[in-house]
Amino acid sequence: MTWIVYSIMDRRQSLIGLIAVAAIVACGDPAAPDPPDEVPVRTILVHRFQSGGNMLLRSDGEPGGAFTLPGGANLIPIASASRGQTFAFEHGNAIVVGSLSQPTRLDTIIAPRPTTYVLASFSADERLVGMVSLQPTRSLLTYDRASDRIDTLPLGDAPTPALPPVYSPDGTRVATLAFNGLSVLVTLWTVGDRTRAVTDKLSVGTAIRPPVFGWPQWTDDGLMIALLHLGFDDPDTLVVALVDPDDPNAPMVERLRAVMAPVSDERPGLIMGDNATYALSADGRAIVLAADPGTASGEVTLRQALYLVTEGVGRVQLLFDDPAVYPAYPLFVN
Repeated sequence: MTWIVYSIMDRRQSLIGLIAVAAIVACGDPAAPDPPDEVPVRTILVHRFQSGGNMLLRSDGEPGGAFTLPGGANLIPIASASRGQTFAFEHGNAIVVGSLSQPTRLDTIIAPRPTTYVLASFSADERLVGMVSLQPTRSLLTYDRASDRIDTLPLGDAPTPALPPVYSPDGTRVATLAFNGLSVLVTLWTVGDRTRAVTDKLSVGTAIRPPVFGWPQWTDDGLMIALLHLGFDDPDTLVVALVDPDDPNAPMVERLRAVMAPVSDERPGLIMGDNATYALSADGRAIVLAADPGTASGEVTLRQALYLVTEGVGRVQLLFDDPAVYPAYPLFVN
């Protein structure tokens, strides 16, 4: 199986391959929060992969409003702050930060950008922006928005990350996730301390195909990542698993689960194409997924649609499907 690592080099060439296998979710004490009384309406930022530009969608099907940040079609979203509104974008040869609440301003934070990198993430307080550079250097980059300073941390002997880095809730640590054969590896770095990096193998069970590439999230409950159970003759199942990075031997616990077919097992299951990604909401109660709708014969359609997964709903819910628009890199605004 091939684990896809994103490296947004331009709008039409954004992938490198990394061979790996992920892990099945082990049973444990339920950690899922109580289902909400009402499913909140969420707004999602989406990139139009083929034509360029971005748009806002609402999970209830209503228009999401205008996207008005400067840079227009040249802004490719690569990270979202946990409270929404603030995003990091690839903008030509630079990485910039913009806020929907300040639609006339873009701040350049890294220029020139790495030629190959693994997307990005914000700390919970939105002060730090981190990304993994693979070329020209193999390093962990952290930009401090308060001091306007970039810290470059060589990865050294740490396994090459396959996902964007993710900050602890208090912003003092950052985790990188990698895959090696049958192992899921997590490396914990202490922000500002180059001497403290520890790599552990997470507790895993029966090997399954890795999930779509996307943005994990570290909350007070633990580290949330998305995995994919193979269905073989049936559609696959998407699972959001909760991992304790401080106790790598602890079993993973499910938070969300949904069959990867929006109607029934007899209908085509979603296909994880080259540009498939997922993003979790800040509260961990929802996940948005960009995936190929597939065909009855299991072939790819060379297009992409958006799907939503929420608590208590056993299947992915179709959010947006327009053959004229190739939506990619969806991120939650709220």
